[in-house]
Amino acid sequence: MSKEWDFSEIFERDIESFFEVVKRLIYKTVLHENNNRVVEKIPPSWSEWFEKHVMMLWETVWFEK
Repeated sequence: MSKEWDFSEIFERDIESFFEVVKRLIYKTVLHENNNRVVEKIPPSWSEWFEKHVMMLWETVWFEK
């Protein structure tokens, strides 16, 4: 159970720590993505890029796999 109505009572003393953890998590995720990028950031031809990656986009957006 989520207990969203009790969140502040349960975690009030830890909320600042949560923000720090989330900030670090986002930062590490961005670093990881930049170092392990699969798709070109700025392709020379957007139409060729789209043709090559359309199925990846489809599967990502519609969660087919």
